[in-house]
Amino acid sequence: MSNPARDGTVSIEEYLDTESHSLVRHEYVDGQLFGMSGSSAAHNLIALNLYVLLRSHTKGAGCAVFVSDMKVKIDATNSFYYPDVLVTCDRPEPTARFVSSPLLIIEVLSSSSSEIDARQKLPSYRHIDSLREYVIVDQDKKMAEVYLRGDSGWSMQMVNSGEDLVLESLPSGHFRARLDTIYDEVGVD
Repeated sequence: MSNPARDGTVSIEEYLDTESHSLVRHEYVDGQLFGMSGSSAAHNLIALNLYVLLRSHTKGAGCAVFVSDMKVKIDATNSFYYPDVLVTCDRPEPTARFVSSPLLIIEVLSSSSSEIDARQKLPSYRHIDSLREYVIVDQDKKMAEVYLRGDSGWSMQMVNSGEDLVLESLPSGHFRARLDTIYDEVGVD
């Protein structure tokens, strides 16, 4: 990064400027940068399957679905993350480099990201007022955790092989998909 602050941190402006032409993606957490490693074929297939299903489900509802390269800005934690899939109904400008008001965020777990997705991102994402659901999908077995914000706070539901993933937050109505469909061509049980 060019011209980091004296204490070793990077400003948001520096991060966004450098990230726009960097060959390696970085997540930003309170002035610190964390390089992102590449993902597996399973990870990519799951994210793309979810994107296709969600894009079809939200078509015409005024929402946008993004996969992998759109950042989420979290003001409360001074962070930017790259979720695997996100849905927002506040349509960003075509030149936008991040969104601030997602309804739904989905992370696909890998061995290198499981601690970060569950222990760091989940508490940070909960600070986003617009966020209604956060889903963690395992890439190695057919399993997902669905965190849903309700009137009395957050609840969590496990979804296992043979069950349907049901999402309640989308303005286009409840989304329902078999885990088998989400894991199509992935080759896990």
